[in-house]
Amino acid sequence: MLARDCDRFELVAGVRVGAYAVEAMRARLPHVAVHRARHVVTGRTVALQVLRPTVDAATVRAIRRDLAALNRLRHANVAEVLDHGDLDDGRPYLVVEWVAGRSLQTLVDERGRLSIDELMPIADEIGAALIASHALGVVHGELHARNVGLVVRGEHQTVKIVNFGMSRLSGTRLAPEQAAAGTVDEAGPIDRRVDIYALGALVYQMVTGIRPTTAPKPPSVFAPGIAPAFDDVVLRALRPDPTRRWESVEAMMTALKAAVSDVELVAELCVTAFLDPQIDTVDTAALEDAERALDVAQRWLEEQDIALVLGGAGAVVATARIPRALDAQRAARAGWVKLAKAVETCVAARNRKHPAVLCKVQIRIEG
Repeated sequence: MLARDCDRFELVAGVRVGAYAVEAMRARLPHVAVHRARHVVTGRTVALQVLRPTVDAATVRAIRRDLAALNRLRHANVAEVLDHGDLDDGRPYLVVEWVAGRSLQTLVDERGRLSIDELMPIADEIGAALIASHALGVVHGELHARNVGLVVRGEHQTVKIVNFGMSRLSGTRLAPEQAAAGTVDEAGPIDRRVDIYALGALVYQMVTGIRPTTAPKPPSVFAPGIAPAFDDVVLRALRPDPTRRWESVEAMMTALKAAVSDVELVAELCVTAFLDPQIDTVDTAALEDAERALDVAQRWLEEQDIALVLGGAGAVVATARIPRALDAQRAARAGWVKLAKAVETCVAARNRKHPAVLCKVQIRIEG
């Protein structure tokens, strides 16, 4: 049975869409039907999302533009976009990596409050995904606990964020400025401050077990033992006025990590290599150069013997702990600025640089 023979919004089991066969209906959303499907050759399970034909062409183009950028990213904490197209009757569809795990919402429903040690790795991976997507100009816009998958791998679990770029269809309003916009058509452009609000709401929900209200009480009211600095970080992310929130996810996460550290701050230097979003065609040489740039950065940083260096997911991160004392912070900031300039020079001097590969070096120390 082919897709053109099915006149329903959702597809029935057995329908073929390109190389994929529908197995079951999983979710009916206002403008999207989500199915579990399987590649007929490889057997890979995927999520097949079919949009209603009433979705306007401009929205479809915007979604595809966001997803194309995310596909270049290939971030470990973002569900991969595998394919997209149109059914024979004109209905657009997307094929996305199947996230075989439970959602963060399910975990919170089962556990109630999470400890700081439990929630920080989750928040850190969500933050890493947002930092990388924001660097490509892509905003999630609908980041709530059901859109955060938790996949168990051995003794650890990995975050997988789903539904990037789909907020234009859902009508879900998380941040106050989204709610004030009213309908989807009135929402207009959104920026990364919406995701900063959403990340603050997720941290709040994990530590308290409840979603924040429009005038949230400090998390420490519900979870005794939470430091005042932790309250301040989360409540700043949840401010109604977006101009008074954290200026970036990087700044928020650095402050959050500092708030849960008793006597030390965590200094970070992050090197990212990504493909120019203005480039439509990506060749193998560009992908190889992106990896080469990160390899150069990682080797150079390891040679300095000053920090723990971790690579992966399109970035290399060097970290070091420093005392909270003001003089130590000042010295650390000066040293890390110097380090950032040096690694930037080193990466820029690599062999066979590709014009489509862009590199960014950032340092973060929050007091």
